[in-house]
Amino acid sequence: MKAKEYAEKYIPLFANCKTEEERKIVIGDLFIEFMKEIDDLKNIRHINNTSLSLISLLNEGSQKWKALCGLLLGKELRPEGFKDFWASKIPEVKHLLR
Repeated sequence: MKAKEYAEKYIPLFANCKTEEERKIVIGDLFIEFMKEIDDLKNIRHINNTSLSLISLLNEGSQKWKALCGLLLGKELRPEGFKDFWASKIPEVKHLLR
């Protein structure tokens, strides 16, 4: 899904949030859906966890996340959040992530 499609799906969900807890749930749902897409792409492209192709996929995901954050201004999403998440999970590739 393109960043614009995520925005079209999640902007109304954010608009319906009445509490901070509801906003956190929507953010969590968005991140989970986004991560599932990355995992699906990894499987479709036959990328293993030790492949340099994984770095390319994560950088592709990071660029899309940043674009999504630009479309969802004011929704408390961190543009560096995707990259930071993966850097915390795989510290040895932190310097390769954009």
